[in-house]
Amino acid sequence: MRSLKLLKAIAVAAFIFPGSFILAEEASDADDEKKIAEELERAEKNVPAPVSLPTQQTGQISAGWGNQGGSMATDRVNFPNILVAVDAMAEQDLGSQRQGSNSAFIRTAEFGFTGAVDYMLQGMVLFAMHREAGEYKLDPHEISVEFTTLPWNLHAKVGRMFVDGGRMMRRHQHDWSFTTVPLMHKKMIDPAIGEGILDTGGEISWLAPWSFFQEIKFGVFNGRYFGHSHNDGTDKPLPLLNGRVKQFLPISGYAGILVGVTYLHYSPTQDKGDADQTFGGDITYKWQKNRISALEIGIEGLYRSETRVVARPEDKFGMFAFISYQFLTFWKIGYRFDLFNRYSVLSSRTGLAYDPQDIASSVWVAYHPSEFSTFRLTLEYYQPDGVNDPYLSAYLQMVYILGFHPPHTF
Repeated sequence: MRSLKLLKAIAVAAFIFPGSFILAEEASDADDEKKIAEELERAEKNVPAPVSLPTQQTGQISAGWGNQGGSMATDRVNFPNILVAVDAMAEQDLGSQRQGSNSAFIRTAEFGFTGAVDYMLQGMVLFAMHREAGEYKLDPHEISVEFTTLPWNLHAKVGRMFVDGGRMMRRHQHDWSFTTVPLMHKKMIDPAIGEGILDTGGEISWLAPWSFFQEIKFGVFNGRYFGHSHNDGTDKPLPLLNGRVKQFLPISGYAGILVGVTYLHYSPTQDKGDADQTFGGDITYKWQKNRISALEIGIEGLYRSETRVVARPEDKFGMFAFISYQFLTFWKIGYRFDLFNRYSVLSSRTGLAYDPQDIASSVWVAYHPSEFSTFRLTLEYYQPDGVNDPYLSAYLQMVYILGFHPPHTF
């Protein structure tokens, strides 16, 4: 009976005071929301703070990333690119005359870093281990910076670099379209390595604002040696001066011609009256319509006029011409002709002046699995002046690239 009376009392209260149950339900919901908010607050306290990556600009100091003034100096999207290039060879004399080592060796191994310093500079630090007279030498190859944001279409480069004295001088040997060193480079540029003129200085170039591509360049370098050296050389009365003009002529959407003219002034001795003036020219034609077939033709020559106060001057002329044809996706064949002349040379037999001449020819076939590796077989014929039997040699070359490698210029 008591329970029945209790139920009747609850029913009457619900009918008379319905809002009391609503208030009680709302209070329960408020308590639940409060509990949820407290749980979220405790969870947020346990979450670690957002991590600022090195590529993000922040207003706080981040040790180890080159800060300046309490904030990131630059937004470094790129870190230095790592480059390793290996040029391995095996050579064998085929005739009775011997000129090579008849062995396998590493001709050059280059490694270093390139990349953006900041929005103004591009930097390069490149070392090379090369084979010289049967011994390996490790040297700084190129250490330079380029100013890429100068006004008025100007571009500057400062440091140790290859002097832009011709089409092939600026390119490393592993990037050449052939294996052996042209006579012009071996006899007139760099007898030790044959790659190019390596010196420390600076150059500035101007890209003319014409409707066609034209670049004018001027450089000043130490000029204490000419070619490749392992030391600073001797002091000279004048630095090495370099001037070069390049002109690109488009032929079609698949082909073009690059023409270059070069001038070099060098003091070979400490006598102010001694000077070497070198005049050069080069023409390069390229055609490529697809990945299966391509054609490259190059001609380059140098003429050197010597002035000597005491010694007898000896003018020189060197040139080479080559053709490289890609006939399949990964295969190329090529041919190169070399010529080197000296003028007014006194003969040791007759005592009279004459003009000795050296010539060479080479043919090759190359397999390129990708842009990062090359296998090339070369046969070379070399006929020096005054030698009855020519030199016949075979070369097997392997080039491979690890890491980053910049694209080749035209």
